[in-house]
Amino acid sequence: KQDTVLTNVHLQGGSYYSLETGITNQVRRGKFSSAVGFNYSRTDGHRRNMNFDEYNAFVRLGYDISLNWRMSAMGNVAYFNSSNPGTVSNPLEDNDMHVLRGTASLSVENEYKRTSGAIRLYYNGGRHKIDEGYQQDAEPQTKFYLHNDLMAGVSVYQTVAMFRGNRTTFGFDYQHFGGHAWNQSKEIKGKVGQTDIIRKTQVELAGYVDFRQEVVSWFSLEAGIRFDWHSGAGMNYIPQAGLSFVLPKETELKALVSRGFRSPTIREMYMYKPANEELRAESMWNYELSYKQSLLDGRLRLGANIFYLQAKDMISTQMVDGKPLNVNTGKLRNAGAEVEIRYNIIKGLTVYGNYSYLYMKNVQLAAPAHKLNIGVLYHHQKFKVGTDFQYVAGLYTALKTNTQEAQKENFVLWNAHVDYRIWRGLWAYVKVDNLLGQRYEINAGFPMPRTTVFGGLSWTF
Repeated sequence: KQDTVLTNVHLQGGSYYSLETGITNQVRRGKFSSAVGFNYSRTDGHRRNMNFDEYNAFVRLGYDISLNWRMSAMGNVAYFNSSNPGTVSNPLEDNDMHVLRGTASLSVENEYKRTSGAIRLYYNGGRHKIDEGYQQDAEPQTKFYLHNDLMAGVSVYQTVAMFRGNRTTFGFDYQHFGGHAWNQSKEIKGKVGQTDIIRKTQVELAGYVDFRQEVVSWFSLEAGIRFDWHSGAGMNYIPQAGLSFVLPKETELKALVSRGFRSPTIREMYMYKPANEELRAESMWNYELSYKQSLLDGRLRLGANIFYLQAKDMISTQMVDGKPLNVNTGKLRNAGAEVEIRYNIIKGLTVYGNYSYLYMKNVQLAAPAHKLNIGVLYHHQKFKVGTDFQYVAGLYTALKTNTQEAQKENFVLWNAHVDYRIWRGLWAYVKVDNLLGQRYEINAGFPMPRTTVFGGLSWTF
């Protein structure tokens, strides 16, 4: 909000020869603002053939055309190399990925007393080169897998206060996406060594309206609907409605019902042997109740919510006539509850906790039945210290198939960090994750690292 020049430089190193460093500069001068930065990170990983490195640069520019209009532009480019070691029981060699990706956007925004909105153009694209690797007793791959992809579009919306207590938003989205995938021989260079897999583009159009009305000071309602047409999956509609109650003692209650969907991807419909052009979009209904309250002049904050969701036409790969095929199958029913608390005991000392429970009629990978977090934060002038515990139970790392049994994990993680201000904006810090050295997995066959230690410096000037 004020004219300034602000620069941050940080450097962090730690376990497994890991390094993360970067510089960011922010400028505000009258109507002009900018942010530019560069980051580099790398690690050997905690297993053989698990190295990773990334270069990332970004720029964001803004200009206030007038009191009511603003223009901004953003660009980001990233290049990374990564290796997949495979599972412990079935390790891989040379399963390497080289990825170059970039994003860009341009937006013009307006804000008046009774209306506000924006027009945004955006682009996201990349090039992937992958060596699928080989098992230790097999022959190396003779080809690379490559693909170029892009997603570009425009989003337009305007919010209008038609009368007292009202907010109505009208919007339109257009999106164009697709790409080209092919195999490239390692021995034969150029187009002669190429084998096309797919070259495909798709289009998505959507229009929507969202309505919110404050009926009285303590009660408001909102409703909306979005119509979405996808060149591959056809027409879908997404309605939602909600009620909000603001009660005494800073208590807020909300009820929400909404529909959602996911169109099948180009890969699921057109690429590789399981592809099926007849796939329908997945759809889901979600019902949610939430509660929030603030007590003791804001020092104590409480929250809770319960939800139920029901989905159909879930996309999965099954064997049909002895061959794998992507099909719409089955229904999904999940229900759960979440509670949270945050208490500022004295100035600088805060304790917090949250717990979530998930009931799954149809088991999902990496979705725990129980998850509990408890933490303490203390901040006093030059000194910051924090610690937290995380308990996870009933997390499926593998589902039951014809060839394997389902696998579940329960584990406890203890993390801690200490920060110290050396001089003005110069801070030094140390953080330790998994202090207990727990052995655990989130995906079967891929053990997570045990105790890791990182230290670094961060200087803002």
